[in-house]
Amino acid sequence: MKSSFIKELEKKHKQAIKAIKHMIDVEAQEYPEYKAAATLCRFIYDSEDRYAMIAEHNGFKYFYENAHDFEILCNNIYHSLTDDGDIAFVQINNHCPAIVFQSRWEINVDDLMSKSEKELYERLNAFKQERGMLPLHENKMVIFNNAYEYIEAVKQYRIDSEIQINRFEEWKRLTLRLADRPQANLDEVDFATPHLKEE
Repeated sequence: MKSSFIKELEKKHKQAIKAIKHMIDVEAQEYPEYKAAATLCRFIYDSEDRYAMIAEHNGFKYFYENAHDFEILCNNIYHSLTDDGDIAFVQINNHCPAIVFQSRWEINVDDLMSKSEKELYERLNAFKQERGMLPLHENKMVIFNNAYEYIEAVKQYRIDSEIQINRFEEWKRLTLRLADRPQANLDEVDFATPHLKEE
């Protein structure tokens, strides 16, 4: 026999699943701002890398693997897009574009960078300056106008990331292929003698 606590957990889980199904149903939404919220929730729902898409993911605990927390995230998106507007879509440097639950007028790049990332940039800049080199570019923040622009930016980021991964893999394959190739012994080559084709 199930305990009442287990039954309550199951009930809340089923309610969360039902709410999520409604919130990701774009066609079920009547107004444009609700359609935008549903489109964004659906996009996060369908994404494998959803963890990288929320700047303050700790506030939603395990939204990427827990129905109740994902429902809370979707509720925040709906509330922000249809009511108070405390949501921004940003990209810091070359990271995955992310959702921030703050007004776009209140955020700045330093608030959205981790302490370790700031320290890394400071060390790199100090290293370059010691050697008379130009420091790294300033940290850059791009703010997208709406959920649709954000979604397109994430799609482009994924394409660009895939291209970079493919380039790196190709470079690794080429390096291994060249390492296996027999190398010429330049000591045995007579550079002074022209190598003419025999007739």
